[in-house]
Amino acid sequence: MAATQKDIAREAGVSQAVVSDVLQNHPRGRVSAATRARILETAHRLGYRPHAAAQALRFRRSRVILYLMLQPEDEHRQALAEPVLGGAVAACAGHEYRVLVETVATWEHAAEVVADRLAAGVCDGAILRVFDDPDPLWARLWELQKEGATMVVIGQCSDDRLASVAHDVPGMLGSAAEVFRSRGMSRLGLLAPPRNTRFGALMWHAWETVAERMGLEWRPWTRALTSRSQAEHTVYGWLQELPRPEALICYGDPVGLGAGAACRLAGHPVGSRVERVVVGNADLEWLHDPGVWRLPTSGLEVGRRAAEMVVQLLARETTPAPVRVLPELTRVESSLAARPPGSQAAVTNRLPVRSFR
Repeated sequence: MAATQKDIAREAGVSQAVVSDVLQNHPRGRVSAATRARILETAHRLGYRPHAAAQALRFRRSRVILYLMLQPEDEHRQALAEPVLGGAVAACAGHEYRVLVETVATWEHAAEVVADRLAAGVCDGAILRVFDDPDPLWARLWELQKEGATMVVIGQCSDDRLASVAHDVPGMLGSAAEVFRSRGMSRLGLLAPPRNTRFGALMWHAWETVAERMGLEWRPWTRALTSRSQAEHTVYGWLQELPRPEALICYGDPVGLGAGAACRLAGHPVGSRVERVVVGNADLEWLHDPGVWRLPTSGLEVGRRAAEMVVQLLARETTPAPVRVLPELTRVESSLAARPPGSQAAVTNRLPVRSFR
């Protein structure tokens, strides 16, 4: 049976009220250092653990953050394994918050779950992992926020009134284009997600804005695709004709690997005739050729930033606002074949970049 404050009081020879005050660090009267030490030693020896539910009732705080993922039913299990969740959990634990994970299939259910859990005191705040840009959800969350709810959205939230964390898509594209433009290159290609998703539409709009501002020639070498084989076939075709692109910006590691295979097959190695920037997972840098520029996205970092923001909002240390994470532009130095077994990618030549928001 778990030890109680009454057990500690009996063992330490003091009243239960004194034990409660010492354990909560809120003494109502004078308690000697010796008595305080005796109470804490007794609590440790008896294996005392505070009752979470009782503390939540007393302090009106559950010390729980809801992590809610908005995903179709057939993708729930995959979503539970994503690095973003790991980053959020680690950051919450660092602030002594536990994480309650739930999944829902529609935005209507998401808003309902957040409202219900907060109203019932199950959690103090919520993180919503959203994989699209549903305007009705933002409107409902704005209403909840006006009522005092503490929430942060992970994803490309288009409502600037809400707290949200995501990668800075315009900034990433601007950083990639600028490094090539500064080296005298103007024929740049883009391999990006299709426009029929809100994220894809955001990327295409950002690219068109960046390309127009920099005076780039880009339309012949821009394509919407998602797989390695599509990228390899497309880029190889581009390299058989003149003029050919001087650099390629590839969204996603499979697309970047396909473009690299096409460059090698066509006799245009990276760094000599065709440069490349790959926007991809930070953990997969080791897959890419030496000389490839990388904008390494980090789900762990996004999850951590979202959790930190929730904690700050609960402590009234900040106000709801969008945060966009801009990765640092890096360059891969050594290939997979050149590395000893078990080694990680050596990445140097880090360039300072600025946001183009």
